[in-house]
Amino acid sequence: YTALTAGWPVLTLDPNTALISDPSPFFARDSDVEAASDGWDDTTAYGYDHVVDDPDMDWSRFCHGGRVVSSDPGLALLMPTAESAAVAALVAARLLAEGVGGASDDFEHLTFNEAIFLPSHGAYIAPGVMRRTLNYLCFANSKALFRFIRKDKRFNSREEHTPVAVRTSYHKGEHDRLEDIYLNYLEGNAGPLGSWSDGNGKGDGVKGGDTAATCKMGHDRLRKPSPGEEDGSVLARHFRQHRSWSWGGVTPLTFGPGGALSTPWGNGDWGLVPAPGKQSPGGGAYDERRVFARFVGSVHVLTFEDAD
Repeated sequence: YTALTAGWPVLTLDPNTALISDPSPFFARDSDVEAASDGWDDTTAYGYDHVVDDPDMDWSRFCHGGRVVSSDPGLALLMPTAESAAVAALVAARLLAEGVGGASDDFEHLTFNEAIFLPSHGAYIAPGVMRRTLNYLCFANSKALFRFIRKDKRFNSREEHTPVAVRTSYHKGEHDRLEDIYLNYLEGNAGPLGSWSDGNGKGDGVKGGDTAATCKMGHDRLRKPSPGEEDGSVLARHFRQHRSWSWGGVTPLTFGPGGALSTPWGNGDWGLVPAPGKQSPGGGAYDERRVFARFVGSVHVLTFEDAD
C-alpha cells in the first residue's frame, strides 16, 4: 500500500514461482491490476457466457452471466493507482483481522479475488479496479504446465514455447518439481519434468495417461457408439437410466441414444473411448470410466467417478 501510494508499481511474486525470464516487457500496464490466472485454457482463464436454465420460467428460462476462474495474487502487477491502493488496503485489513500468522494462502487468495471481482453492494464499496488477465501460456500455473503444456506438441519443446514464469500454485510444497521446471526451460533437460504426475508426486504424467492418449487419436477417429457397443458398456447403460447431467452447474447436458448429445450451447455427439493401452476403438476394448463429448467445435474427454 505504501509503495503504491508513493507512486511505485508493485510486483507480487510468490517464492513458489519459476521465473524463467524478466517479466517486465510482458506487462501491458494499461490496467490497475494485471494478474496470472488459475485457469488452463481460454474458457477458464478469460471467462465465458455462463447460462443457468430454469424451465419453469418459460420464455425467460435462460439467465446469462459471466464465469471465470480466479486470479493468482502470487503473480500480479499492481500499478500505482488509487484503485490498486484500495485493493492493497482491503486485502491487508482482512489479513490483519485474521491474524498475520494465521491467515492461510487460501484466505489470501480468496480475499484478493473478492477485492478485484465483487461489485459494490450494500455497505460494501468495491475498489473498482480495471483488471487484466495475463496470458496463461506465458504466465502459467503448474496445472496448465503439467496437465496440458508439456503434452502439447505445439508447446512441449522449449524451442517452440518457453513461459515467462510458472507458478506452482497447484503443487505447493513440491520444491523438486520447481527445480525440474528450471532444468527443463533453462538447461534443456526435459527428462525430470516428465517424471512428475499431473497431480501430487511422481508418476507417468508426461505420457498424459488415458485422457491424453484419447486426445491424440484425432477427432475423426472418435465415433458414436453402435447399439451393441452401448449394450456392452457399463457407462453407456448407465446413461440409459440417467440421461441428463450438468456442465459447470448448467443443465441439461443429455447423453441420448446412439451417441446423440444435447447441450445448452448446441447439439453434438458422444462416444466411448479406448481402454488403457488401446490405440483405437473397437473390439469391445473401451474405458468404463471415460467418454468423449463433442460440441461447439471442441472435443472433451469426461471421466466419471464411481458412486461410492
